[in-house]
Amino acid sequence: MRRHIRSPIIAGLGIVVLAVVVPGGVASGAMADTEGAGHGHGSCYAEKAALADVPQRVSRAWVAHDLTAFGDVFTEDASFIVPGEDTYLKSRDEIRAYMSAIFTGPYKDVLPVANVLNVKCISKDVGIVVTQGGLKLPGEIDVPPERVGRQTWTIVKQGHEWRDSAYQNSRIMH
Repeated sequence: MRRHIRSPIIAGLGIVVLAVVVPGGVASGAMADTEGAGHGHGSCYAEKAALADVPQRVSRAWVAHDLTAFGDVFTEDASFIVPGEDTYLKSRDEIRAYMSAIFTGPYKDVLPVANVLNVKCISKDVGIVVTQGGLKLPGEIDVPPERVGRQTWTIVKQGHEWRDSAYQNSRIMH
């Protein structure tokens, strides 16, 4: 059985829109169906909206250039893999250092886009979120096809908070 998560932000026609409104644009987009409601994984199923919000927390931190908030989304031993740069980071501290260069370098004015495609519970404290998106440069309306990727977020519950333990971004070949 498939079930839709409904958000108080905008809901209609069985599609939920998660959005970060920023000056000059929106940092995230529509969320597709989620899988497997009611299969007994406890808190994960009850908190699918919180899992889907993890990529949005990253987008909000990016837009704010907030290294602390960005890093806090990840576990201490998180892995972070991005395409094209041979970037494989292995800790929250490495992720923060990498993003510090991003926030002050050529990507500082870009807008991250993360459309949630799927949320799946693995256990009561582990979920997988799949997003599709990329980076919009100043003046772009959409992410161009050559920069669109799909991202996999392995999210774990630590205490009362969901954090990303492994992030992997792959380009979509057109």
